[in-house]
This record gives sequence, C-alpha cells and structure tokens, in this order.
Amino acid sequence: MYKYSLDKSPKKFECPQCLKKRLVRYIDTETDDYVDHKVGRCDREINCGYHYTPKMYFEQNNVSFKNYYIPNNVKKEIVTSYHSKEELKLTLDNFKKNNFVKFLNQIFNKEQVLSIINNYKIGTASYWYNGTVFWQIDNDHKIRSGKIISYQESGKRTQYVYWVHSYQIKKGIKSHFNLKQCLFGEHLVKSKNQTIAIVESEKTACIMSQIFDKYTWLACGNLSGLLEEKLRVIKQHKIILYPDLGLDKGNGSPFLRWSLQKDRLNKLGYHISISDLLEENGTDNQKRKGFDIADYFVNQSQNEEIVIKTTEDLIYQKIKKRSPNIDCLRSVFDIDIKEIIINTCE
Repeated sequence: MYKYSLDKSPKKFECPQCLKKRLVRYIDTETDDYVDHKVGRCDREINCGYHYTPKMYFEQNNVSFKNYYIPNNVKKEIVTSYHSKEELKLTLDNFKKNNFVKFLNQIFNKEQVLSIINNYKIGTASYWYNGTVFWQIDNDHKIRSGKIISYQESGKRTQYVYWVHSYQIKKGIKSHFNLKQCLFGEHLVKSKNQTIAIVESEKTACIMSQIFDKYTWLACGNLSGLLEEKLRVIKQHKIILYPDLGLDKGNGSPFLRWSLQKDRLNKLGYHISISDLLEENGTDNQKRKGFDIADYFVNQSQNEEIVIKTTEDLIYQKIKKRSPNIDCLRSVFDIDIKEIIINTCE
C-alpha cells in the first residue's frame, strides 16, 4: 500500500472549501496519524470538488515527498468483517417511517415497491432517524456493510450518511469492523447472460430496476467508487455505465472520469460501454444539481402527469412522443425501435 492514503474509517471533518462536514483526511499508513487538517478530499465531489493531496501539501511546505509502497510483509492482512443475516432482518420493518420508501410509493405501485425492498434488501434504521439502510451483499451472499442514508419525503437525500457498523461500535455492540465494500446489488448477479448497468447511487439503482428491468442495476456508491476491485466479480459480463451529470471542478466531469476509467478497465479485459444520454441532453441547471438517470425519467414522467406503472407503460409513453425522445431510449438502453414496439405490444 502507499504511505499516504485516504482514511477508510467513517470519520468526516469540516471541508475547508464548502464548510460541510464531508472531508475525508489523508493518513500516514505507517503511523495512522493524519497528515494535516486541510489535507483530504471532500466527498461532495460534484458540489464542492475540494481535493488537497499530501504531495501538494509537502511541496508547498518545501518538504521532500515520497509516496512509496510499504512492503506487504510489514502490515498484517486485514480480514474482511461481515454482518449477520439476523442484523439485516432486524431492519426490514418500519417502512411507514422510511422516507425513501415513501418516495417510492409516490412513483411506483405497491408490487413494484415490494420488489425493490425484497430484491435489494432495503432496511430502516429505526435507531438513526429512520434512515434507509442499503445493505451491500456480495456474490457469496455475505453482508459486507449497511450504508444508512437519510432522505426527505421528496426523495432528496440529506447530507447525513452513516454506517450500521459505526453505530454498533459507538454503542459497544461491536469492538471493531474491517469494512471492505462491494457493489450494491451484487447479490442479484446470477447468470452470465445478464447485462449489468452501473450507476453511482443506491437510490438510482433501485428506481431504474423498475423502469428498465432488462438490465441488472448495481451501484458503486459514489463517483470515485468505480473501482476494478469492486468490478472484478462481474468482469465477464457486458457492463454499461450511467454516470451522473455534474460540472467539471478541475478534475473532469463525471462523464469524462468514468469514460477514462472505462478505457482503463477495458484494457484489462472488461466489456464496458458508457451512456452519453445525460451528457448530450442534460441542461446546465441539471448539471449543477447532479441529475442522474433516474431523475431524468422520473422528472419527465411527473412533468407528463403520469405515474410509472410498468416498463411497458414507460416505453409506450416514449413512443407517443416525437423521434428525439425515441432516439434517447435507443441511446440509453442500446435497443432499436423495432424492439421497443415489440415490447410495447406484448
């Protein structure tokens, strides 16, 4: 590993730029000490983009910088921790108080909402503001983590994010937990013939699973979460990326950053393409807000004063529109007009 790396603990500090408590600091992996209170990366990558690296810090202070590897035999191998099935089951309740589920009920019917809850194992953290628990379950059905996000009833997320294991450690339920994340929804990948669609947020994956169920929708957690370590288990699948909209804060737009990562991964033998639907059609305002693919379809449906009921309903609405919207469908879902018509008629 490198001598300096971002802290993997759930601790967050005030960002020097946006002043939100969203800064992840860099640590010296030999001493476990923080480098400096300003050295870190804000996880509000779209709305802030602050990133002050150890190299920048040392160079500005005229200190020699070497981010060398520490030999593997220096550090003990870290064993991944897991949650039990019982811990997960305890969260499968109180959905009437879960704002994310309330939002789903506004745009989907009861059966579809239950499908999302059952497939993705959506939970409620009754002990933490009734936040939504997005459990990360790997392809061996081992529970890697439970990410808790607080939402408003409108479906808009708040700035509050927590982890089940962090709460348990704080309350003395667990003494430690070695977090190693996987793709959200990874447990849903079963057949080699499945086409995998990857988005940033868990919310987006859940919504898109009902809007277009031809794909298996997974989430990598955030803009920086598209890592080869996470994608390795789906290497043999056809993968389509759907990055969020966003402004270039100096390190590239989300579309550019995922495009570069796509090229790197394809050189390693992956079969990845990227959708430019949002990039080509998104407005400046939508880019500032960080619109994602689910926002695009839900917002359009609400503007049309319809409620999404089935995939076929959505496609039918698209067919009734003029050709530019049909072209959007063809672009985002990589299907031709004939297939759209056939799906509608069946």
